[in-house]
Amino acid sequence: MAGWLEFYNWKYHGVAAQIDPDPIYARAKQLDGEPTAAGTTLECVLQAAQDLNLISALNTASIRQVKAAGVQQALHRYGVVLSAFSITEGWGNATPNGWLLNSGLALGGHAVLMCGYSEIDTPSWYALQNSWGEDQGWRGFNRMSPAMFNQQFDYGLVWDFRS
Repeated sequence: MAGWLEFYNWKYHGVAAQIDPDPIYARAKQLDGEPTAAGTTLECVLQAAQDLNLISALNTASIRQVKAAGVQQALHRYGVVLSAFSITEGWGNATPNGWLLNSGLALGGHAVLMCGYSEIDTPSWYALQNSWGEDQGWRGFNRMSPAMFNQQFDYGLVWDFRS
């Protein structure tokens, strides 16, 4: 969610500033009613950002759900996609150039900001901004193969900022 807000502030207000994801996550955990369980829902992080006055109240008609087949089109139309993944331990062992490893035990849900893809490069990839800090992956950004994306992507949300 923090990455989504950073994108919005940069694109629509010309403000390039990082937002601390920890308060958003903490509030989302209160909202979902499971403060000790790992992960939360995208809907809870949206509500948390509103509760913390990071965004104004959202018109729910401006939020659209995206399935895996629609992510590329959503990236073209909206710029970024707030995305939920079912991740594995390999995410914690990303290579220094950002590649996520599809290995290890399943860890559960995790939200990231999808921010690009390439079908021209070999190998093809999807790009995301993670919330685990700049030391993870390549400055906090990661890439994954289309096969890994298709295995682990759950759903995404886009926000029509013009609404």
